[in-house]
Amino acid sequence: MTSNIKEIIADSVRDRRKALGMSQRELAEAVGFGSHQIVSELERGQRDVKAWELARIANALHTSLPKLLELEDTSQAETHVFWRSHGPDTDRCQHEARLLERYERYRRVEELTSARCDTQPLPRFSVNKSTSFGQAEQLAANTRRSMDLGGRPAMSLAEVLQERFGIKLFLDDLGSGGSAACVRTDSDAAVLLNRHEAPWRQRYSLAHELFHLVTWDAVMDAWPHGNQRTTWPERVEKLANVFASALLLPSDDLRAEFQSRFEGREASHLEVVNMARAYGVSTEALLWRLRSLDLISEGAVRRRLDDPSFRRMDRASMPKHWTSPPPNLPDRFVRLVALAYRTGDLSRSVAAKYLERNPGELYYLDWDDDDGGANERRLRR
Repeated sequence: MTSNIKEIIADSVRDRRKALGMSQRELAEAVGFGSHQIVSELERGQRDVKAWELARIANALHTSLPKLLELEDTSQAETHVFWRSHGPDTDRCQHEARLLERYERYRRVEELTSARCDTQPLPRFSVNKSTSFGQAEQLAANTRRSMDLGGRPAMSLAEVLQERFGIKLFLDDLGSGGSAACVRTDSDAAVLLNRHEAPWRQRYSLAHELFHLVTWDAVMDAWPHGNQRTTWPERVEKLANVFASALLLPSDDLRAEFQSRFEGREASHLEVVNMARAYGVSTEALLWRLRSLDLISEGAVRRRLDDPSFRRMDRASMPKHWTSPPPNLPDRFVRLVALAYRTGDLSRSVAAKYLERNPGELYYLDWDDDDGGANERRLRR
């Protein structure tokens, strides 16, 4: 290995590692090196690197080998990842890098399989500092109708966004500090959710991120620039919350159901819990939405939420509605990778890398299988 190549690798690995906030020890563990001293020697240009080691390093740093070797243009415009409220407490840069890496892989298999031709573009709407909460609610109503989400949008939102609009939906363990993030380009978009949150929390986060995706220009206006101080980011988050509540709990449907069931009487704890589960949202989201529609008072909301018996009943209802966390990679992506492999556009090793599996686990992709869903189920395990 020439001295020049060693220097390129040393600089590239060091810069990328630091950008992700990784220590030399963390990188060594991710690659499988016995000691962080190996990384230290590599970053000083004092160690030759085997091809398989370089491939593992690129994978651990969530980048491609050509980019690591500076054989690929890296001067493209930065792709911004927009976090809900604030990012995760730790490893934010690594979460962003993993999201963008998965996003790029998804887009590539779409190109290989021409899958993007089958999806519709997301709409774009304009919001600004004078946009009211009422206008955000109207935007939610327009979005729900245009996407044909029906009277229970929470139950169909994820599937519609992925299958009809090609939204790339990923899940990751974001810890306690991060609920969701999103990114949009001219042609498509991706959303990252916390895989360990309750399903109704994930649905709310997805609706919240959808607001950012359809009003992306406003997101970019809210992006922090240097020491610039503005209240617009906080306002955008509030508008997104209003949008999410209005999208998941449509005013006309909710008002009609509530009045027909509880006209002249107070709903019981069990009835409130069951109604929230039927709409696929949390009891808090349902109660505050009822308050915003003037169907109940603020005092009634707070009394209910402060009532231990209501909280116990709410928690008791959760297990049957909260199954094991879904896979990190979306079904549509898994299907497209399998298709690209079957058509010869992806090698088994690349397909395995995209699916974050070992190549030996994908032997069944070569089988002729009459059950079209069997291979996908194996990939999801």
